[in-house]
Amino acid sequence: MTNKSVVVFEDAVQLTPDGHPDKPSRLNSLGNSLSRRFERLGNQQDQIYFLGCYSSAGLAVAGHPSIKFRASSRWARVAEQLEDSSRFDAYSTALALLPQLPWLGSSIEDRHFHIKEAGALVRRAAVAAIEDDDLITAVEWLDQGHSVIWGQLLHLRQPIHDLKSSYPELGEKLLSLSSKLEGANISQQSLFGTSSVSTESVDYHFIAHERDLLLNQSSAAGWI
Repeated sequence: MTNKSVVVFEDAVQLTPDGHPDKPSRLNSLGNSLSRRFERLGNQQDQIYFLGCYSSAGLAVAGHPSIKFRASSRWARVAEQLEDSSRFDAYSTALALLPQLPWLGSSIEDRHFHIKEAGALVRRAAVAAIEDDDLITAVEWLDQGHSVIWGQLLHLRQPIHDLKSSYPELGEKLLSLSSKLEGANISQQSLFGTSSVSTESVDYHFIAHERDLLLNQSSAAGWI
């Protein structure tokens, strides 16, 4: 089945012209199939092959930013494993895509997930630069990631503060739900350090759903 999926995605990639918006997605899918085949068979050529797929997807001019970001992240991981010199290009490409990600319009839960995912990539990029004794790049990448990620965290909270000034009870409820969703403390340390967001025994899926309902009701009513 793995070989068949590789052949199917190879055909899809070959039939998709460069510049087509679906090209990164199909390259990414081919890379994933090759990665699974490598895990089963251990053919080193597959590893080099899917490294190329991910890099081509990440560097594509057209295509959805989230697909290209995901491909760039995988490109960076594989390049790290192979000690390939393209890892810096991979991290640079992924970081450049951060501001283009479709943050707005996503559910609060999805945005929190993407923020954590982006934070992990920024941290790995900085570590890679430090290991290469390139401290200037490490600081630049941390600053770049910090700017985008914390900007998104502020965007998550600002509409609620605006709402609270006009509708205190509703605003307070939304702030309470937001605090719980932020794991009771999404901090710079948890995004760029080694600590993790506390999950305890709280049902975050339910909280996220309840918060989204309140936000949708508030938006429909023109309150925010």
